[in-house]
Amino acid sequence: MNKINIKRIKAATIQIIGNKTREEGVSFATQLTDLNSSEGFIRQFVENSFKTVDKKHFTYIDNLELNPVYNFVSKIFSNNELFIKQSVNLATYLYEQSLHPHIKSGEFYTILIDCIIDNEMIEALLLLKSEHKDAFLTTDNDGKVISVKTVYGASIRNMDKGCLILNQNPEDGYIVFIVDNTNNGNDARYWTESFLHVADCCDDYHTTLSIANLCSSFISKMQKSEKVDCLELALAASRNSELMNQDSAIDVERLPDLLFTSGKYKQIFNDFLQNYEGINNAISKTFVPKPEVIKRKSISRMNTIRLDNNFEVKILNSQAELIRGYDEEKEMGFYKLWFDKEY
Repeated sequence: MNKINIKRIKAATIQIIGNKTREEGVSFATQLTDLNSSEGFIRQFVENSFKTVDKKHFTYIDNLELNPVYNFVSKIFSNNELFIKQSVNLATYLYEQSLHPHIKSGEFYTILIDCIIDNEMIEALLLLKSEHKDAFLTTDNDGKVISVKTVYGASIRNMDKGCLILNQNPEDGYIVFIVDNTNNGNDARYWTESFLHVADCCDDYHTTLSIANLCSSFISKMQKSEKVDCLELALAASRNSELMNQDSAIDVERLPDLLFTSGKYKQIFNDFLQNYEGINNAISKTFVPKPEVIKRKSISRMNTIRLDNNFEVKILNSQAELIRGYDEEKEMGFYKLWFDKEY
């Protein structure tokens, strides 16, 4: 999916949401807000902030229809005349979730837009919450004296929380993109989980990330074991990196065989994989890796074997020829490796 280009703003409201535990209340909208003068800033925020590869969708415990935000949004898409009423419902529900003491009051924007994605016009709803204020210097020139004053306001470039909902795939919870620049514990969860109730889409992007994180978690866990085969793990990390950068489909069930040669590690990894799959619905059975979005840091240095404080052997190619042995006379371990040229 390409970048999102806003064509026009159809309707907008701004409401003030307080913290419920401090009984700060809500200042509800009674009419539409004119955002024509700010359309350029909003367009820039949307186009620069939302990653279209990271698709999510609305969900709920038992039934999607029980998700309040999904219902309010659906009513807006079905009948734009209900925009103000449903934006008030959204603000009310957000206030009900503002229970953590760290959650700050702020402006809540509900904006209905038409946008173009992949040459297709799509209706979308933009939900924004601004909690932090920036200082801006403004000048006034009366022809004699230039005066300067400080004005505090929200910076659209650094909106604290954002959600863009495309009017597509309603039966699956729409297509949703998220921005959360606070991202600190309960403050972050209240936006994505308590309010929106969104989950990752089961696609190649999220499967690639999940598998990369799964492999790094497994290797990290095994490296802490007392008896560990460092060469086997380093080669597995190298194979994982190679797999995540190929452009052909991978069968998740074959991962143990693709990553390990040792039957012992294949079995341990397979058990780990099955447990991981049981708690993560964003893994499909087969996927085409997305190397441009993989969290490379999750596997960095795991393909390196550290030998005391003297050497590090970094395996860049899983086909590299090397063996591990033990010298009885020196009573020390050793590695033997082969190469064609020295740089």
